[in-house]
Amino acid sequence: MVHSQNACTGPLNLDVAGSATGIPLEIQYIADDIYCIGSAEGTIQLIIQGGSPNYTCVWNTGEDADQITNLMPGMYSVTVTDATGCVAALDIPVTEMTPLGDQLTLAEYTGCGECFIWDGQSSYIYQGDDYMVHLRDIEDGVSLEAIEVCINVNDETYFLDDDEYYLKRSFAFKTNDAKSRVRLFFHEDELQELAIDAGVTVIDTNTLSVQRYVGDTPEQDLFQDPTSIEDITFNLFDSDNFIWEISFLEEDFDPESYVQYYIQLENVEEDPILSTFSPEDVEDASFYLIENPVMDWVQLETEDFYHVGSGNMKIINASGQELHTSAFNNKLIESEKINVSDYPSGVYFFVLEYSDIPFSKTFKFIKI
Repeated sequence: MVHSQNACTGPLNLDVAGSATGIPLEIQYIADDIYCIGSAEGTIQLIIQGGSPNYTCVWNTGEDADQITNLMPGMYSVTVTDATGCVAALDIPVTEMTPLGDQLTLAEYTGCGECFIWDGQSSYIYQGDDYMVHLRDIEDGVSLEAIEVCINVNDETYFLDDDEYYLKRSFAFKTNDAKSRVRLFFHEDELQELAIDAGVTVIDTNTLSVQRYVGDTPEQDLFQDPTSIEDITFNLFDSDNFIWEISFLEEDFDPESYVQYYIQLENVEEDPILSTFSPEDVEDASFYLIENPVMDWVQLETEDFYHVGSGNMKIINASGQELHTSAFNNKLIESEKINVSDYPSGVYFFVLEYSDIPFSKTFKFIKI
């Protein structure tokens, strides 16, 4: 916003008193906002016109140049005075950009972005004005520091055999820290296209998985043997723009290599291990928690239980309040972990409850 303090303005077709140019003193600007959260990377460049040249600038930061850099988010005020004492003032915002708050779009083209993230901090990482991923550095005494993220967007999906399909959007990370919470974003139409290719009618954490590769470059390489990321979450991120996110914990970044992620969709509805349930299925089965008490994770293990079914896993506190619910569909439960690191110390219950068979189990555990 321009404030007139002694602006020396008048009709543009007449000489303006005190103006060597015959044009009122006017300030315009170009501002570069902040794309890495918590960083001082904002800039403002003034464009000064009219009045009498030999302008002076005074900022609320104390600087006196027509460009200021290394700015944190906030409102910056400048007063410009020309050679004859005409004055114009301006308030300029510098914004810390986020996808939902600033009408940014999901990157749809191949490229890279980089941010510096300190231990325990988080940031979206951008490619130009488009966001790609979100990273939270798990506090462990080691900072991500300068993390490079590359995205590769292809025209077609990949498939390796009849029931494994890989989404055309893939990612490559290179950083110093080994422990981070990663969030990847996808258009709904991409996922629907992938589902059609795979013949899958339901997209959830049972059919969708994250495949992890390690390479020397951010280029795609589907000929390595991948590992599958466990304990992923799948949620609608932006309902207005139909953007979904997949989140997971990464605990094994290699500082010397690129870690690559691909999204795989498998048609588990054709899995040959699907079976029907009978009461005899649980006679020799055992269910138990790996550790009790627990600190960060509560882990359920099963043995000799072969039913592929649907239901819910819940965490309930001693007051009967449900703190966590996760659904499973057409899944063989063998080993399941739930993160309870944010829960206060106390007594809790892990509930395994099937919806397709008359069977449930409840396990008491202590969080320390």
